[in-house]
Amino acid sequence: MNKNYSSHFLCFCFCLISIANFAQNKIWVKEISINGNKKTKEWVILLGLTFQVGDSLEMNQVAAQITQSQQNIYNSGLFTVTKLSHTLEENALSLRIEVVERWYIYPKGGVALEERNAHDFFQKVKHNNGLRDVFHRSSANAHISWRNITGNADAFWAGGYYGFTNGAYIGYYRPNIWAKSQIGGEANAYFWQRNEVIYGSINGKSEWGKSRGKPMKTSIGGSISLYKRIDNYQGLNAKLSYDYYAFADTIGRLNATYTTNGRHKEMYPALVLSYNCDKRDVKAFPLNGFRFRTAFRAVGFAPFSSARFVKFGINWAQYLPLSKRLFLSYQFQNVINLGRKIPYFEKNSLWFSSGGLPDFAPEIRGYEGYIADASFFSVTKLEVKYALLPRKSIHLKYIPFKKFQDMPLGIYISSFLDTGTILDNSFNNSDNYLKDRLLYGYGLAANIYTIYDKVYRFEFSRNNLQQWSFNVNLGIPIR
Repeated sequence: MNKNYSSHFLCFCFCLISIANFAQNKIWVKEISINGNKKTKEWVILLGLTFQVGDSLEMNQVAAQITQSQQNIYNSGLFTVTKLSHTLEENALSLRIEVVERWYIYPKGGVALEERNAHDFFQKVKHNNGLRDVFHRSSANAHISWRNITGNADAFWAGGYYGFTNGAYIGYYRPNIWAKSQIGGEANAYFWQRNEVIYGSINGKSEWGKSRGKPMKTSIGGSISLYKRIDNYQGLNAKLSYDYYAFADTIGRLNATYTTNGRHKEMYPALVLSYNCDKRDVKAFPLNGFRFRTAFRAVGFAPFSSARFVKFGINWAQYLPLSKRLFLSYQFQNVINLGRKIPYFEKNSLWFSSGGLPDFAPEIRGYEGYIADASFFSVTKLEVKYALLPRKSIHLKYIPFKKFQDMPLGIYISSFLDTGTILDNSFNNSDNYLKDRLLYGYGLAANIYTIYDKVYRFEFSRNNLQQWSFNVNLGIPIR
C-alpha cells in the first residue's frame, strides 16, 4: 500500500477511535421529573439545576453537577428537603427531584426587644435595673410573612409595632417579574416613630436621648428594586429609595451635628447598585465555597436633597473544609463614605448599622458593648470550626406535620479572631475613643444550626481592652 495512503488511513482510524472514546465519556440528559412540589412551579426548581434536558455532561462530572444542583435548590429557601437521584441507561441520564415544601405563611407576634444588640439587654439584666428599665425599650408587634404566594418564589410581608417604636411596614418581592425571566423586582414602604434614639457616644458607649410628647424621630419612606439574575450564583441589583426624617427639637440640643443642616429635617433620594456572587454550599451555615459582593450608594442627587454623599462597600468571604470535621473561614470587609456632610444616623456604626448598604455591618466580636460612628471601617475575620455534630438533616417522623418533620441540625465549636479599624473625617466626628487604632477580639463559641436554617451562637470573647464578655447572637458571623 502506498505510504501516503497508509498514513492517512491510520490517522482516520485514530480519529474514529478518539470520537468513540469522547462519545463514551459523555452523558446526555434525557429527562427530569419533579415530585413533591404541591405549590412551587416546576420552572422555579429547574432554575437551580446546572443543566437542563438535552444538555451533555462529562461522565466524571455528573456527581458534582448533581450535588451542586441539590445545594442550589435547597438554598432557594423554599424546601426543607431536596433529594436528587438519577439513573443511567446507554449514556442517557434520567434525573428525579424530590422536595418537601416549607411552611410558607409565618404569622408572628409578641413583644420585641429593641436594644442595640443582645449584649446591651443582658447588661441591664446583670445590673438588676428593675423590670421597667430592662424592658422599657420593647414594643408589642405583629407580623406576617407569606413566601411563595403564587408558586413563583415570590414573597409578601407586613407588620406593625406599638410601644417603644410605633409604625408599620409592607413589602412584596418577586424573583421573576414574569415567568422564566431573569429579572425580579421588590417594593417596600414604611412609617416609624421612635421616642428615644441614640444621638451619640461617650468613650465608646451609646448615649440615648428621648423626648416627651413629640416623637424623637419620625421616618417615612419607600423603595423599588430591580434584580438581574446572571446565573445560579451571580446577580445585579438596582434600588431607588426616598426617605424623609423629622426630629424633635431635643435632638438638636443633645447633638447639634446630628443632622447636616442644623435643622430638624432630612430628606433625600438614594440609589444603590450592587453585585453579588454567592457560591456557598449552604447559605444559612456555609462550610465550603465563597461569596463576593460589592455595593455603591449615592445619596442626595436631586435638587431638594438635604444631604449629599456616597458610600462604597466591598466584601470577600471564603469557607474551606480542612478535613471531615475541621473547617476554616475568613472575611475581608471595607466600607468608605465620600462626603463630609453625612447625618449621624447614616454613618457606619460599630454593632449598630450598615449605613444603608445591603448586608454590610461593622461587627467586631468582643466589642458588642461599644459603639463608634465612622466614615470608614475595615474588618477582617478568621474562624476555625470543629464539628461536634456534623451538619445533617434529621427526620422526626413522630411530628404530625410533614413540613416540620425534617430539620437541619449541626453543632460546631469554634475559635475566632476579629480585627478592625475605624476612621472618621466627617464634620460630626466627636467621640474618638475607638477610632484611629487597631481593634481586635478573640474567643471561643458554640454554634447550633437548627430548624428552618436558624443559627444560634454562644460566644466568650476578649478584646484588646482586656475585657471578657459572653454574648448570644443569631446568624453566621462571616457572611
